[in-house]
Amino acid sequence: MTEGETITLTKIEPAGALQARNGKKGIIFFWRYSQGTTSQRLPIGPYDPTPGHVNKHTPTAAGYSIAAAIKAAEAMAVQHVTAKAEGSGMGEILQQQKQAKAEAKAKQEAAAAATKAAEVTCGEAWTEYLKEREPHWGKHHLADHIRMAKAGGETAKRGTRGRGVTIAGPLHEFLPMRLRDITPQRIEQWAKKHAGERPTMARLSLRIVRAFLNWCSEHTGYAQAVTGNAAKSKKAREALGPAGVKTDALLREQLPAWFAAVRGLKNQTRAAYLQTMLLTGARPGEVLEIKWDDINTQWRGLTLRDKDESKGGIDGVRTIPLTPYVHHILNRLPRRGPFVFAGKDPENYMSEAHKALASACSAAGVHVTIHGLRRSFTSLTEWLEVPVGVVAQIQGHKPSATAEKHYTVRPLDLLRLHHERIEKWILEQAGVPLPQESGQAIQLVKKA
Repeated sequence: MTEGETITLTKIEPAGALQARNGKKGIIFFWRYSQGTTSQRLPIGPYDPTPGHVNKHTPTAAGYSIAAAIKAAEAMAVQHVTAKAEGSGMGEILQQQKQAKAEAKAKQEAAAAATKAAEVTCGEAWTEYLKEREPHWGKHHLADHIRMAKAGGETAKRGTRGRGVTIAGPLHEFLPMRLRDITPQRIEQWAKKHAGERPTMARLSLRIVRAFLNWCSEHTGYAQAVTGNAAKSKKAREALGPAGVKTDALLREQLPAWFAAVRGLKNQTRAAYLQTMLLTGARPGEVLEIKWDDINTQWRGLTLRDKDESKGGIDGVRTIPLTPYVHHILNRLPRRGPFVFAGKDPENYMSEAHKALASACSAAGVHVTIHGLRRSFTSLTEWLEVPVGVVAQIQGHKPSATAEKHYTVRPLDLLRLHHERIEKWILEQAGVPLPQESGQAIQLVKKA
């Protein structure tokens, strides 16, 4: 047979004929039959010329012998005649066969997916989870996920309690495990283990893994590997205990001692940072990341990278008033790089001033944490009965309908009216000289 040639091999009883066509991929068998006034062909399969197979009536993996092709064509002919007698035809039969093949293929794919899902590891799903969710998260939220799953073993000078190397994050031990092996019992064992070592990190990790397993249950590639959400185990929550409510904040009568101690610190950059924290009520990271370009002296504004508004690598910002005293202490700092609170590397901001704050608090005889300074701003404003919406906008809190029925986004000049009043009152209670503008310079003058 030449390429492209079609020949009839034999007639088929009870209908049609067996044909062979020599195509580019070799010889293919067809059953030809009449459907009304037209002639139709149905493929049977490729010709298998292997010696020893030519007389077999059963097709091999390679294809059909002539005898096997005749047998297949006869089966098609019987189906055709039977269908015509019942008032239908090969069209319906072919549709049924097509549907049966599709169902068989779907079952095979489902079985293959189930097999693959049974062996997928937590680490494989975790990597895809972070990649998919990163555009929707802020950088601090993403950093928490990375930190909780770190392998550890990295050389570090601080925070290792004498070990010299970091330890693995609480979630790291789950990464090599198969997803199907993360059961409520396994989560409970993990929670009991970490409850005594680092309960705060473990509570955060439990919330993270709970969200992760929820995502897995909705992902087509991992849904079959998880049953329910193992991280919702009540026993695991109980093992880690509730998070303690932090209430540390400066009292009005503690302000003089605290300010005196902070202003007396040798490192004036850290002293300015701590005072700015108290007088703006901003989040620690927001203050650390202030750049010189964020200070607008013309309109007396200070732009902060708002944590709640920053998602997917895009910095959300809010602008608060640049109050006189904050402007004064920032203006006195050396400009060594882009950041106001520059670290040892001028191109980066410094680390949080925990040690400096602890030293100042020890000297003042008070206790307050870095985040407690943010709480202090909130509590101290209550002495002045400042509208809660004003305080919320300055601090970057989400609007609350229960706190203020109609949340108003106030312009900078209106915020300044309240914020400067807050700063003035705090400085008066602390006995700190109030700044006054004199030409272009800001000078400190003691209140008479």
